[in-house]
Amino acid sequence: MNIRRPLLIMAAGFVLGEVLALRYQVVMPGLLSVMALLAVTGAGVLWARSVAGRRERWISPLLICIVFALSFFTGYGNGGARIRQLDKEAELAETFAGGRGRMEGRISHLEEKEDKWVLSVEDAGVTVGKKKGEFGKVLAYVKKAEEPVCLAVGQEVSLFGSLEGIQGPKNPGEFDARSYYRSKGTACRFFGDKLLEVSGEGSPYFKLLSAIRGECSRIIGEICEPEDGMIYRAMLLGETGAMDGEIKTMYQKNGIAHLLAISGQHLSLIGGGIYVLLRLAGLGYGKAAAAGSVLVVSYGIMTGGSGSAMRAVIMILCMWTAAWAGRTYDTLSALSLAAIVLVWDHPYLLMQSGFLLSFGAVGAIGGLGRWAEEAFFVEKGWQKTVLISLCVQIVLTPVVLWFYYEHPLYGILLNLLVIPLVPVLMYSGLLVIGIGSVWSLGGRMAAGAGHYVLDYYEGLCALAERLPGHSLVLGRPGLWQLTGYTAVAAGGLLAAGWQNKRKKEGSRWQLRGGYGVLLAGGLYLGGFLFLFPAPVQGLEVLCMDVGQGDGFLLSTGKSRILVDGGSSSEKKLGEMTLLPCLKSKGISRLDYAVVSHGDSDHISGLKTLLEEPGEITIGTLILPALGKGQEIYEGLSEQQLQNGGRVWYMKPGERLAAGALSMTCLYGGNPSRREDRNSHSLVICADYGEFHMLFTGDMGIKEEKELLEQSKEPGPCKEHLQHINVLKTAHHGSDGSTSGEFLDALSSKIGVLSYGEGNSYGHPADRVVEEMKMRGIRVLETGGTGAVEMWSDGVVVIFDIFTHHKKTICPVL
Repeated sequence: MNIRRPLLIMAAGFVLGEVLALRYQVVMPGLLSVMALLAVTGAGVLWARSVAGRRERWISPLLICIVFALSFFTGYGNGGARIRQLDKEAELAETFAGGRGRMEGRISHLEEKEDKWVLSVEDAGVTVGKKKGEFGKVLAYVKKAEEPVCLAVGQEVSLFGSLEGIQGPKNPGEFDARSYYRSKGTACRFFGDKLLEVSGEGSPYFKLLSAIRGECSRIIGEICEPEDGMIYRAMLLGETGAMDGEIKTMYQKNGIAHLLAISGQHLSLIGGGIYVLLRLAGLGYGKAAAAGSVLVVSYGIMTGGSGSAMRAVIMILCMWTAAWAGRTYDTLSALSLAAIVLVWDHPYLLMQSGFLLSFGAVGAIGGLGRWAEEAFFVEKGWQKTVLISLCVQIVLTPVVLWFYYEHPLYGILLNLLVIPLVPVLMYSGLLVIGIGSVWSLGGRMAAGAGHYVLDYYEGLCALAERLPGHSLVLGRPGLWQLTGYTAVAAGGLLAAGWQNKRKKEGSRWQLRGGYGVLLAGGLYLGGFLFLFPAPVQGLEVLCMDVGQGDGFLLSTGKSRILVDGGSSSEKKLGEMTLLPCLKSKGISRLDYAVVSHGDSDHISGLKTLLEEPGEITIGTLILPALGKGQEIYEGLSEQQLQNGGRVWYMKPGERLAAGALSMTCLYGGNPSRREDRNSHSLVICADYGEFHMLFTGDMGIKEEKELLEQSKEPGPCKEHLQHINVLKTAHHGSDGSTSGEFLDALSSKIGVLSYGEGNSYGHPADRVVEEMKMRGIRVLETGGTGAVEMWSDGVVVIFDIFTHHKKTICPVL
């Protein structure tokens, strides 16, 4: 008996095995034993029933179980082996940390930047002193020398520099460089100061591809307007590095960023055009497919070979093979084969947004969408378009939120308006290259159509951004949210469709055409409600790893408060850490932003929030009263008022309340030293039940003594200092703060040190760390280990180191 779509069953088992290998390496051996036992038992039951005379009924499920089980164990074993190899290379790279030496290997991929080369070096050997190591693939950044050097894929290179393992994110929401580069087969990178030696001629094939890409890029740059040229280069050549940030953000926020990438739609249009031209030239199915295959594969490699692009290449090859063999092309089978081929060598592709969005969209169109058309008897063209769009949204919405944290509310409508013009835009770009290579004026005329299409896209985006709620910041969904969404949106649609197909034709309760589309839309909206962020139960305190600086986020109920947010070591803290961190928590508005003092290592990221009010709005900006009139604070105040927010110059004794959380200012500096920013740092106590955390800014020992003197008199200082159980250690653990006398006056059980690993200031000082440990204070550090996450119900504190994911419970009483 034949199994329908065996490749789909194989891919499902294989991918599931790879996913579990990625996520649950530690607990999987026991789980695999249980699954193996269940599989053997189930197969035995099915075999017994078949022997008992019901062979035809049970043989197909038996074969499906066997194929799925074998694929699962193959995927788990293969994925585990690849992951262990990359882990081994990352650990080996760490043994070279801090040293400088030589790396030799073969260039497998290269990209030329303005001031450096970015190379993938395979079969790399690294020597630092007496240490030697072998690596499968290393990402190398090489500074360009004054004398130009021509590099090519296939050449052997020797570099001098330093090696390090590629680290993962240290804060919620940050870009995961570790999994991204592992999806490309590398776990470490080499920073080359000098190119020592180059040998070999390189691959003529890759030289040709590089030359073609460079010439196409040059023609686009000469003929098109700058903004148009950037988009054409991204769409046709995969050159996204030079893309203007504002354009990229605009497309992403409106749900049409897929237009800027080499995707299946682009390759399908180009591949289909190549195939038709070859057939019109008189080639038969076989020759046209063979010649077209070489061209399409070469194009995919030339544009970077991304997961989504190579998925499209493999599916096009399957389609042409089917046409040559006289067989029916099946989208889901081709998609399954592409998944197995790509994930076999690169399991970390399963953690990349582009890969998941590409496969999800095609799977939704060829799978869920086609099935829904049949289940609800949808026949009209516009109804099919809307239904398939809804199915694509059902599949892709959780993926978009998982990686980008916000949902373009009008994305469905915009895609219906922009996608029909994609062929015009692409063929306009191709004509620019083709005609512009021999006739500049003709190339400019060809660019005209694309220019108007891009103007139309920009106008649609601008219109959408003026509409209410155009981009909903919902954050990364939790397990319960994904379960609820999937059960209602996807599960509800499948259950309703299955029941609808079973009803008698003509039944008054059978949904047909538009009614089925309305049901799909209603189920999607119903499931979408699960994705809205829920109020925070208890109090969450996120001590962000901002490098050499401070940044704390307090959340309770629906209230969100930021205390500082700056760094002297991370130049793009706002863009790379603060914004994605807040958005990953579903935060589009901060009720309060507290500035302890105006040094850049406390406000640099916060300034980004103020300068880009469309991203995160701030209700009230709190500044130190003694800083009023100083240039830095006046600038922050002016920007906040321009954004429509409030400014509060806080003084000692003043208090803010956010539900059960209250924050009281205990100290604001001495007026005689108001020009010294560190000295007028706001000292604030956050109280939630029996949880009491003291924020100290960059106050020094002199300010600590003044605070202790004030605590001898009745008032806020005396009331709060005696019950402090969590201390934000002042001035990043500097030796000029956190005296033994000050620690003795507190009853802290936890001390948080916020600093940058390897900073030039020597923070934290050994004395400070030892003073805290001598008093039994649990020291939590952001430097080197990442963000510290704390949660309290007012009775206990549960803290978790972001990079370790190991929770610890500590009573606060």
